[in-house]
Amino acid sequence: MGIKSSGVHSNGFSLIRKILFKDYKLNINSLLWDDCNKTIGQILIEPTKIYTNEMKPLIEQNIINGAAHITDGGLLENVPRMFNDNLFARINLDSWQIPNVFRLLKDYGNIDDFEMYRDFNMGIGMVISVSADNVSSVMKTFQNQNKADDAIVIGEIIPKSDSSVELVR
Repeated sequence: MGIKSSGVHSNGFSLIRKILFKDYKLNINSLLWDDCNKTIGQILIEPTKIYTNEMKPLIEQNIINGAAHITDGGLLENVPRMFNDNLFARINLDSWQIPNVFRLLKDYGNIDDFEMYRDFNMGIGMVISVSADNVSSVMKTFQNQNKADDAIVIGEIIPKSDSSVELVR
């Protein structure tokens, strides 16, 4: 399951700086898209979400099998750290909406999917592994916190083949 991020967090700023400020000569007061009500500066300075409030009740329920904070290395490098050598994650990229800032960076920077999912959180700041029987408990916990939309089933854990993460649509 994925827990939504609050933005870009603290990752990929060298690439962001190159794309937006060096290549496109934008400034921190620019708007990134027409219907955006925040400037680049406001979007980039959004504090990194700390997941204590979300994780604590799940830990107390003893339903988490693994957790990965999606930092430098994105989903591709952080998620596999939860597993032993016999398992891997199949992540369904269509299971959540990618925030506009990441879509814009991909387009402006002409960055391929692999690089985007390695460098950025892509809208998922924490990934937790729970058994299928506990998904409803996680969802209920998030509903009780008035954050029902923040927890998303993003994939499954399966026996390992020749990779540690598979991105599918």
